[in-house]
Amino acid sequence: MHLLKSRCSKYVLALKPVDNTNTTTSYNYSNSGYSIAAMMLEKVSGKSWEDLCLEILKSEMNIDFVFGWPNRNLKNQPFGHWVEKGNIVPVYPDVDYELSLVEPAGNISMNIKNYAKFIQINIKGLAKKNKFLKSKTYKFLHTAKSDYAIGWGNITKDDKQMSLHSGSDGTFFSRAVIDRKKSIAYVVFVNSGTKSAQSGLIEMMDELKKK
Repeated sequence: MHLLKSRCSKYVLALKPVDNTNTTTSYNYSNSGYSIAAMMLEKVSGKSWEDLCLEILKSEMNIDFVFGWPNRNLKNQPFGHWVEKGNIVPVYPDVDYELSLVEPAGNISMNIKNYAKFIQINIKGLAKKNKFLKSKTYKFLHTAKSDYAIGWGNITKDDKQMSLHSGSDGTFFSRAVIDRKKSIAYVVFVNSGTKSAQSGLIEMMDELKKK
């Protein structure tokens, strides 16, 4: 598997840069970036990215999670949903679907309580009230680049300083928005990855931010 990862990484890194001349943003998102970053961590640490997640997230940060879909790991967990033949249908745990080499980009599941812990750590870190990482590291992660920093969308306009991240594997959709000036966050999960579900979530998020 490591050799396959290495060959895939070399292939991706050898591709011609994406031409974003006609795009409205300064970046082009790619899940492969997370996979390559995970491989770099594996190379430096000598551990798998899964073991690193268990060590850092679960042991050191006390954030509970599972690898893969909730209903593939735990009983009585919600099913994700996607569209088949024009209909929104539940996705059963035995369906033939794997993220394979892009697993580091989106193959972790946790409930909203545990995700809130992660978001709170970032809020406190940005406010220099959390020492899990250096304060300058939190700032770098959220603001190193305009539009999209290190895993976080970076909005700094109209007197707003917001960090945002959306995630989906096509069956669920989540969105977190951190107001860096107010030190508050908004988090919404839905168990559907459809366009209509994403639109509804964003609409709900906009209403929450009015409160």
